[in-house]
Amino acid sequence: MANYYAYARSNYFRVKNVKDFEKWCDKCLLDMHCKDKNSSQVMIHPNEYSDYCGWPSEVMGENDIEEIDVVAGIAGHIVPGDVCILEEIGYEKLRYLTAHILAITSEGLVREDGFHSIIQRWQKELENKFSLPEY
Repeated sequence: MANYYAYARSNYFRVKNVKDFEKWCDKCLLDMHCKDKNSSQVMIHPNEYSDYCGWPSEVMGENDIEEIDVVAGIAGHIVPGDVCILEEIGYEKLRYLTAHILAITSEGLVREDGFHSIIQRWQKELENKFSLPEY
C-alpha cells in the first residue's frame, strides 16, 4: 500500500474582506498570503497542519468532523470579476499521477480540468493512437 501525496496552491485573486477571508482560511486549514502589504490580492494553499493531500473537504469541528465546500467558500469571498484558480498535483508511488485545476468566480465553479479529461480529449483528436499512461 502506498500513500498519496499532493501539493496545491492558488493564483493571486482579490477578496472582498481580507480579515474575513483569513478567518475562513484558518477554519479550513489553509494558509493565506497577501501579494502586497494592505492588498486585497491573496493566494492560498493547504497549511502544514492539514491532514489532507490537496484541498480540504472536511475539517474538525467542535465535536465532530464537518464537511466544507472550498469552492462555495471562495465564491462567497471573491471580488466579482476576479477568478481564483486552484491547482493541485499529486502522486502515489509514481504509479498514479494526477493534476486538477478549478476556476472559481463569485458565481461559483466555472471551469474544471485535469490530466484524465485532457487525455480523453486527445484520444478522440488523435484517434486513439497512443496507450494510456496507467499502471
